[in-house]
Amino acid sequence: MATDTPQSPSQRDPFDTPMWKGLMEWMADMPWLKIAGLTGRVAHERARQLLAEDHLDELTLDEFNENVWGIGEVTDANGEHLSSDALVELGVEEVERRIADGEMTTTGNQNVLEVVNAYEHQKLFKGKSKDEVLDTLRRSLRELLYGDGDDFERYEEVRSWSNGLGPAYCSLLLYIVYPGQFCLMNGPSRNGLEKLAQLLGAEEEWAGAFEDYQSFNAMLHELLAQSKDVFADMVELDVLLYSLFQLGNAEYWKVAIAIGMADREELVRRCKDQGCAAIGWPPDEEHADPTGNIDKFKEIKVGDYVVMHVSGGIGGVGRVTRPYYELDREQVDDIDGHWCRRIGVDWLIGEREYGHLLPGAKQRLTVIDIDEATFWQLAAKYAGDPRFEEALNPPPDWRKHLSSRTWIFQCNPERWDLLAALEKPMPYEDFWAVNQHRDAIHAGDLVYLWLAGDNAGIYGIAETTSEVREKEEPDEFGPLKVDLRYLRRVHPPILKDDLKADAHTAKLSIIANPQGTNFKVDVDEAKAIAAMLPADEYFVLVVGKPDDDASEDEVQRYEEECSGQIYHYSHNAAGNPRALSAAIEEGRAVNYLLYHTGPEYAFLGFGWIKVGELAEGGRKGKRGSLELQHYPFAEPLALKSEEAQEWMGRTDFLRDGLNVFSTNSIFSISAEDYRTVLDVGITGKDVTTEAVAAACYSDRDRIEQIEAMLKRKGQMIFYGPPGTGKTYVALELAKYLTEGDDKR
Repeated sequence: MATDTPQSPSQRDPFDTPMWKGLMEWMADMPWLKIAGLTGRVAHERARQLLAEDHLDELTLDEFNENVWGIGEVTDANGEHLSSDALVELGVEEVERRIADGEMTTTGNQNVLEVVNAYEHQKLFKGKSKDEVLDTLRRSLRELLYGDGDDFERYEEVRSWSNGLGPAYCSLLLYIVYPGQFCLMNGPSRNGLEKLAQLLGAEEEWAGAFEDYQSFNAMLHELLAQSKDVFADMVELDVLLYSLFQLGNAEYWKVAIAIGMADREELVRRCKDQGCAAIGWPPDEEHADPTGNIDKFKEIKVGDYVVMHVSGGIGGVGRVTRPYYELDREQVDDIDGHWCRRIGVDWLIGEREYGHLLPGAKQRLTVIDIDEATFWQLAAKYAGDPRFEEALNPPPDWRKHLSSRTWIFQCNPERWDLLAALEKPMPYEDFWAVNQHRDAIHAGDLVYLWLAGDNAGIYGIAETTSEVREKEEPDEFGPLKVDLRYLRRVHPPILKDDLKADAHTAKLSIIANPQGTNFKVDVDEAKAIAAMLPADEYFVLVVGKPDDDASEDEVQRYEEECSGQIYHYSHNAAGNPRALSAAIEEGRAVNYLLYHTGPEYAFLGFGWIKVGELAEGGRKGKRGSLELQHYPFAEPLALKSEEAQEWMGRTDFLRDGLNVFSTNSIFSISAEDYRTVLDVGITGKDVTTEAVAAACYSDRDRIEQIEAMLKRKGQMIFYGPPGTGKTYVALELAKYLTEGDDKR
């Protein structure tokens, strides 16, 4: 369940989270855990006897290879290997009995390690006799396990010797001989701990655990202390780390919760309250799982992301904390008994519309995998939730998916008069031919309208309002169409030459291969085009965090505004909202910057207003809601930083600091100020012509002249005598023109 007061990652106790609770429930319910612990301890006891100090002089290579160096194995009385499934089927008590009676034997270290070859066969010992190899081994074991001084200093010393052991096996030997004092530190255990830190949002807090063996050992003992009710010792804790190591990358799913069923509302409530997603128990074996939902459900693993699909929309998004499990149907009521198949989920709850993001086929199936972009576009609807970061721990670049559904639609001026169409009052409805990407174009996508010819470029903007359909009476442009809503004319147009001159748009598919009607625009290209759009007016829209006692409607409006979906305002808002209303009513193009007040004090992104709707609001005057085409900055552009002070001083509205935001909710700014903030927000750094000119001991006009020549010609040669700064100037210009990206 969501908590009222979110904590930052540095404040939050990672062991007091739904994820940690789910992991412990997963392990406690895992039949293999106790069997792995039992067989591991038995194998370690056998190895410990061989590694005893008074036995080292008698230790043979065969004993060492079979019982210490080799991968663990459990065999029956006939020497046949027993799989983990076979052992689980027998159960802990029966396995323990058979081992005690000699009907089962354990060998090896019971831990999966990187090296599996026999010790003496390593390349290190090539050309040496078995006696020489054994002497090296005994000397290393004696120093590591029974030498004088600090244990960890001996570990660092011995692991550096040319003895064939290495860091993983040195930690294994200490782990076996001194149970309870040392842990195993090999590739899987390190990767498992890294995965655990990521799941718990503790990457920064636990970073020091990977510095050396002593730190890693301390971290694992902390884990053991926090999980003492689940894990008996370090051998059992290894099962968790190895299970996490095997998880792989996160996947994305949609799970429908009792769609169309009488107990849907009650089940949805229980899923939210109990932190789970549930699907039903088949009525009988004949109807076991005709659509494969149960098998799909079992594929969902810890760390995956899930969308809860409810009737007419989505009820939440979350991250999986526990993989597939089943309730005991005899111990629960009828509803839980029927919907007893579960996975644990840490939900962000609240009903939202899914729009075009879950088309019909994906709505009909109970469990289905979805792509990463679709999930984060749905998750963005919850970005205002105070637990968004805590529950989802999103990757730093998750916002890249929010503007990826962008297209260029091209027309031939000899066959269609686009300019005449763009003179009509906006918005208005029309349709367009679809000759490419029919399965990828969906309702709600953004479209730039391209006019071919001598002055080719972007002349208008529209959005799709339908799925691709087949026209009953095909015309000369083809049978497939998609409905469009024209939003605005781009004046002056963004010409092909301008796009070719910009590094982000020079490789647009319509430029590289202009034959066709429909062209995909990727995320970076879409942001670059949006940044080029001319406008008649430029505004700052301010978003303020609601009070603690705010209504649900106020919180929802705040969430919508933070995610850049819709902006709500009234004519009584501080600033000049009436100027914004006038611009909308007169059909002028309006671009905006979205600003968030404390505690961030940062610009969140930019964009342009697609549609503005005004309505009478009684004594408060007109109220408005703006449908935005929003492009988030990769990172919020914080204003309370030393780096921000210099460029803020070059703007009129920020020259006096943040005072403007305390007295205004909506206000207009100049095109120059808009461009200054945009340039810094997109690049993440303050790269200006003046700064480059100063660095090159030149002036602004000369730098602009060089930039224009490069954009026109594509190359330039500096010549002159040695030592005059040619290379220095070229490098400074390169950093400026590539916006500091050393990969370009």
